[in-house]
Amino acid sequence: MDDLQWADSTTLDVIHCILSDIKGNNCVGFVGSYRSNEVEFDNHPMSVFKDKLEACQVQSIKIHLGGLGEAELNTLVSDALGIFPRICLSLSNIIQRKTKGNPFYVLEFLKSFIDRNLLQFGLRERRWIWDDEKISSEQISESVSELLAQKISSLPEERQRALQIASCFGTSISSAMVYSLSDEVEYHFFGRELECAYNEGFVEKVAPSGDFKFAHDRVREAVYFGQIREEDRYR
Repeated sequence: MDDLQWADSTTLDVIHCILSDIKGNNCVGFVGSYRSNEVEFDNHPMSVFKDKLEACQVQSIKIHLGGLGEAELNTLVSDALGIFPRICLSLSNIIQRKTKGNPFYVLEFLKSFIDRNLLQFGLRERRWIWDDEKISSEQISESVSELLAQKISSLPEERQRALQIASCFGTSISSAMVYSLSDEVEYHFFGRELECAYNEGFVEKVAPSGDFKFAHDRVREAVYFGQIREEDRYR
């Protein structure tokens, strides 16, 4: 279960009851993930949940997922660009400083470099090329949410509107709801523009239902909090 930092107390209580079963019938293996920086205070539901599991002596293993190290990040960039690691080391070092090794941030920064023509495919060189000094001096936001917001703002208006509507349903929206809204005159563009957003990587399709979900919760946050005024979110 992902994003447990957003789980409510009732949901976590149910999980706790299952995991702390003392009748000997518990054969459940549970894997959960959460953002530790969002559950730092003691009365957060996730903090309470962990304390309860420890009090019941439920066996657990905690794994902290940090950012990629310099070598691993260089390997990721090398694979993404299809060039030798030693050639892209300088670019990897710049990205490491800006992203702290977060894999999702790394890919978004690479995309932003391409969008700004800071990273181009050289036909003569037959590989991706860049200028280290130009990239280092470029004013590029180190917040992935801001990068995504800028990218979304450059989309056609109806596509932005489609993503905004989808974000109001949470991280995913059912195909039935997409079809239903698309039948309305006011939202005739909805399904078509979601398909375009899918082709551009902002949303994904869930098989076999055909439901749409945001490619990452950061994309949904950039749309919902960055593109919709607060007074319009609850209309």
